Order: sequence, then structure tokens, then C-alpha cells
Amino acid sequence: MGKLAAANARVGALFRRLAADAGSPATAAAYDAAIDACAAAPVVSWAAVAAAHADNAVVSVLVDTAAALATARGLMRAMGEAAGVPIEPPEQAALADATLAVPGVLAAGVPGAGGFDALFALVLTTADGAPLAGVERVWLAWPGGGVTPLPLTNGAGAGEPGAGVLVTASSL
Repeated sequence: MGKLAAANARVGALFRRLAADAGSPATAAAYDAAIDACAAAPVVSWAAVAAAHADNAVVSVLVDTAAALATARGLMRAMGEAAGVPIEPPEQAALADATLAVPGVLAAGVPGAGGFDALFALVLTTADGAPLAGVERVWLAWPGGGVTPLPLTNGAGAGEPGAGVLVTASSL
């Protein structure tokens, strides 16, 4: 298995762990507390959040998930550089990095094979919606414009084969 395939497999395993923690009566409260704690800080500070919440294993899983996603992003960028193809062009890398500075953002990057046309952000959901609102503020204020947020959430049957996503109206 190649490095990128291994990184993607790790991301999948960690998301399955988070889904299990969210859905289990034994860990649901810890999951909710971990989301709230991590949503209050930028991802670069989550190791400190984990240290402050050492009794909550879900925080550590979120930290590991963010690290695995960052590894996959780096491997995609390296693959593009090796092939001479801008999978993550500098302009999009700058926006992804600015997005990662928003508290509650788990990951950001360019999906697929680049093309200067899309960026994704995985944002923790909180009752007040602050992380998503923060991402929207960054994207709407980005120099040069042209960044339109399209928030997606799990639709009915989330986590089941064939389940889709629900497109929600943004604050635009």
C-alpha cells in the first residue's frame, strides 16, 4: 500500500471511530464535549486542547484525525509537485491555510485534481454555528472574491451505504 493510500485508510478508520463514539450511549457525552472543546480553538492548538482534556479520549481521536488529514493533504501536494501538476495551487493553498486558522476547522484543502475551482473545509458543528460562520467570513472576505460557501451536512441515513448529503442554505 502506498503512503497516500495508507493515509486515506487511516482517515477512514478514524472517521469510523468518531462515528461510533458519537452514536454510542457510553461515549456520546464525551464526543459532544470533545466537539465543543475543539471547536473553540484552531486545529494547530488542538494538542493543547487534548492535554487540557486528557480524560476525554475523543479529543485525542479528533487530534489524530486532523493530523491524518494534514498528512493526506501534504502527500497530494507532493504528488502534484512531482508530476508538475498544480493539484494544490499556491492561491488555493493560501485559502486552505487561512481556513485552517478558523477555530473548529478539522481540515481544509483542494478536492480531486486541482483546477482552481474548489476547496473543501471539514468544520465541527456547534449549537451556535460559530465555526461555520468563521469559515464563511474568511471565504467571503478573501481577496479577489469568487469563493462561494456551500455548506453540506449529513442527510437522512448518514453513515449508511447510499446516504447522501443535505445542502443547507448558507448565511449568504
